[in-house]
This record gives sequence, C-alpha cells and structure tokens, in this order.
Amino acid sequence: MLPTPNSSASSIRHNMILISGIARANGGLIKLISGSVTAERPRIEQAVPPTALAVQAIYRDSVEVDSCERVLFALSGDNGANELTFALETPAGDIISPDSHPGNVEVISSPNLPYLGLRIHNPPPGLWNIAVAPVKLADIIATFQFIVTAENLRFSGGLTSTKQSYNPGEIIRLQLQINHLTAITGYEVSGIAIHRNGTTKIAIEFRDDEQKDPRAGRPGNGIFTGSLPGDLESGVYMIEVTADNMAKKATYAEPADNFPEIPAFLHKFIHSVVMGEEPIQRLTTEPSEGYPGGNTQTTVTGNFTHFQPIKSAFDFGAGITVNDVQIKDRLTALVTLSIGRAAPLGPRTITATTGKEIVKTEEGFQVVRYKWVWSDNCIIRLLIFIIILLIIVLLIMAILLLQGP
Repeated sequence: MLPTPNSSASSIRHNMILISGIARANGGLIKLISGSVTAERPRIEQAVPPTALAVQAIYRDSVEVDSCERVLFALSGDNGANELTFALETPAGDIISPDSHPGNVEVISSPNLPYLGLRIHNPPPGLWNIAVAPVKLADIIATFQFIVTAENLRFSGGLTSTKQSYNPGEIIRLQLQINHLTAITGYEVSGIAIHRNGTTKIAIEFRDDEQKDPRAGRPGNGIFTGSLPGDLESGVYMIEVTADNMAKKATYAEPADNFPEIPAFLHKFIHSVVMGEEPIQRLTTEPSEGYPGGNTQTTVTGNFTHFQPIKSAFDFGAGITVNDVQIKDRLTALVTLSIGRAAPLGPRTITATTGKEIVKTEEGFQVVRYKWVWSDNCIIRLLIFIIILLIIVLLIMAILLLQGP
C-alpha cells in the first residue's frame, strides 16, 4: 500500500462531490480509496493486458461488491482526470477498462467532468481488483481518490425536517424513511448535528417509533424519527445521518412475500437547518486606524466569534505586526500593533483565526497619514507661549527705552 496523500487530497475531494451524491442516494458508499502512483516504482506482476494499462507504475487495491443493480467505479486525480486511468478485474478474472469493456459497461468521461468512471450494470458479486496508473510513462507522482458506490434503483426516500428555520426554544424534529419498492425498517440509524463553527457536535438518536402489532406481525412503519433540543446555540447546523444495513437486518414494514431481498447498503444523508438568526461573523476595531511608524492598541470585537487565549491569532495585513493579544472573552480581544514606516496606506482586511474558525472582515482597519490634532490643551499652551513671548518682547523694549541714547 502506498502512502496516503495529504495536501493534494483536499482538492481532489472537491472534485468528487459530483458523484458523492450517488453514494448518498442510490445504494451507499462501498469504498473510498486514497493513494498515489509513481513511474519510479516497478510493475506489480499481474496479468494486465497492455491495451488496458500500458504503464509500469500501478497502484492496486480490491473491493467486495455485493449483489446490486449497478456499481460505479470512479477515479479523480490531483493532476486532472486525463492524467490517470484505471482497469478492473472482475471476480471471474475478466479485465475491464475505459478502452476495452463489454456491453453492460458505461464509460463516464468528459472534459467537463473532474473524474473518469465506469458504471457496470448487473455486476457479478464478489471480489473486484482495481489497478490505477498514469496515462503516460513519466517521472511523476500522482495522488488520487477512487470511489466505489453501489446503485440500487429500487431505493428511494430521504431525510427531512418539519421546516428549514427554527426560532430559539423550538425542537427540531427530523424524519428518515427509506423505501425498497416499499417502506423498510430494521436497519441501524445514527446521526450527528454539527454547528458551522465545527466545534459543537450533538449526537442524534433515531428510532422507528411505531409500536409493533403482534396480531398483524408488522415490524413498524419504516419511519425513523429523531430530534434536537430547542436550547441550541443560534446558527446553521449540518445534520449527517447514516442508515446502515451492512448486517442485512432490514425488513419490509408490511407483509412482502413476493418482494425481492433487501440488499446490504450504507446510505449517508445530509441536511441543514437554521436555529434562530443565521449568524454573520464579522470583526470591528476601536480605534480603527493607525499611522506608519506608530504603535497602537486596538480592541477587536467579534460577532458570533469564539476567541480563546493562546489559540486565537490576528492578522492586519502587510506591514503591520501583532505584538500582543489579550483575550477578554469569546467576543473581545485587546490587540497591540506595530505599524511599519513603509506600511501601505489604505483599508486592511483583518483576520481572526481560532482553530478551524476563520473570520475575515474587509476594511476593518486603516493605515492613514499622521495628522496633527489641535486639542484644547494644545491651543491653551500655544496662547500661553504667545503671551509669554509678548511679555518678554515688551520687557526687552522697556529696558531699551530706559537705557536711552
């Protein structure tokens, strides 16, 4: 197994969003692989025809595919979809690739798509081998993500809430239902609500709460319900729910003698709700300006922020150095700044970083030219100076007059 990529993997994940919806809605995620290939590594010996992968460097893995209507194999690389390719070995030992495949295989390839895919209709269940390699033999290292999803078109349903926005104090009620031709139940359901700040996470308990009727032998109505309390912090919550039937315990919610067997699945559903007013995070400063070559201490006030001692850092742009930060509370920080003599004049974007929370505000601070400010004290001192000067002049003139010619 080659090392898992790190920094480039984050950009690849964005490319895979298009097909992740398939995993959530049509049968579930079977496997997600992160890896890399390089032309410096020797071939791993296995019978792969040159027409399928005419390269030396090959990354290999395998995945167990259960009985399903369709299975999608999709590859996305950090150097673009056209830099990598892949081939599959079926449980029967046949080789399938984008260039060589039977009639039940659909190739998904387009300049507008960030991935290369093979959708196989009525795939034979069993162990499938995967080989990933660069298109051209070159001295490169290419990182990628490879996703395998089962698609069972008989599945439908989803996760819903009674409404999208809730007032403080209201209970958020959630409902999950999955149909396989008709309602099913008996699978495991787990959920979690994550606040936009990323630090608040609340587990959600779901249950099929219809009582069983022993006379009819019905296991339930197939509707799983869950809730979140009304005392939640205001903001946006992302709700992630997993429906797990990998143990194949799901049953039909009504007598189903002639219905097909419910296959194993792992569905993932995502839903979002808003509690209270949707927070707008921003920063203000007082004083909100400084001049080149000067030092200033400004109070940074946040809106829906979570400042923390040591963890919070502030940035005021080029030429401005943050010398000291004193956190008063999660909304207030006292920041001491040194503004370089060559610091550019004009408005600055200020940034407050606290762990994963990053709050930016444009024109939150300004570097301005030094200005003389005439205060009352300055005017009084100037008048006193002028009066003393006049007195001195008059004394000198008086002395000169007394001395005479």
